[in-house]
Amino acid sequence: MVGPAACHHPPAGSETIARTPTSQNVTASEELLAAALSALQEGISIEGPDLRIVYANAAYGRMFGDDVTGMACYEVYERWSGHKQECPVREITGTGERRRVYCEKEEAGRRLTLEIMGTPVTDTSGRVIAGVEAVRDVTELVEAREQVQRKSAE
Repeated sequence: MVGPAACHHPPAGSETIARTPTSQNVTASEELLAAALSALQEGISIEGPDLRIVYANAAYGRMFGDDVTGMACYEVYERWSGHKQECPVREITGTGERRRVYCEKEEAGRRLTLEIMGTPVTDTSGRVIAGVEAVRDVTELVEAREQVQRKSAE
């Protein structure tokens, strides 16, 4: 996956860019952020206000494919599950509040469940300008919870 640091290109016709100490720090911070996001086991994606994915970490790529950049978040989840799905960023762009949804699919006789937490990114005026989604596979947790409920009902 390509991280945020790879999105900076020199101006056309420029051979090199002289970096000030401040811009060197920004680049180092971007590289550190990209490395940290790639180290997470949770899938992380960043969507713009149009719900299109502008960044996805390696775990997100393993879950949904490396070709998700530019896709709308709901398209990614629909492709994964095989049926209509929502992404929490759609709601948080209007409310500015965190949102959690669950996405399920049947595979090889087993119900797989993903928990998707959407968090807004705001500008200095408080306007939502993007969303961050954290995705984790909670299949085993859901199965364990259901097993406990079945046993307590007996």
